[in-house]
Amino acid sequence: MISALITRLARHGWDLLSARGDEGSAGARVVQLHPATSSTEPLAGQRPAAAARQEAPLALQDDPVIAELRARDYYELGYGDGTRAPNHEAREDGCARICAHLCDGIGRAIGMRVVLLDQEGLKLLDVGANGSMLTQERLRARIKAIERDIDTLKQQAELARGGSGWLQPLLADYRAGFERALREAVDAVYQPR
Repeated sequence: MISALITRLARHGWDLLSARGDEGSAGARVVQLHPATSSTEPLAGQRPAAAARQEAPLALQDDPVIAELRARDYYELGYGDGTRAPNHEAREDGCARICAHLCDGIGRAIGMRVVLLDQEGLKLLDVGANGSMLTQERLRARIKAIERDIDTLKQQAELARGGSGWLQPLLADYRAGFERALREAVDAVYQPR
């Protein structure tokens, strides 16, 4: 089952850098990622403005996987990580986890769309020459929309590997929270008594 899904993903140009899992597992996850730093980090101690977040296209905003990823409070996550381990390595590990989580979610969203694309293609074959032109055109339009979603998701996954796209505001939130925790830790140590 997993190899069939990987084959379908590859057919649509999705490159799995490396995968974890076997034929009996729930699914493979992308694990080889290259996080980068964001050039639009907020000022010290400030949360990045929610309006600055790059919005997903309308067709993808309602996707449960994408909505779940974007709904997390990355500022608080960064603050918590910075409180537990206020060092540069912990910050970079947290950024890498967020990047991996986003790429994994994008991979799941692509997988769901590939299955949907196959289903719509089968419907189009079933309708065939005997179906109405309107039905065929509707199915073709849905297939094109799904293909556009897949292309957008692949583009965002590639951008995420470079630290930009939908990942950039998530990392900015995380880093802002982490920096706040780091400042508080430094202030606690160096405050006059």
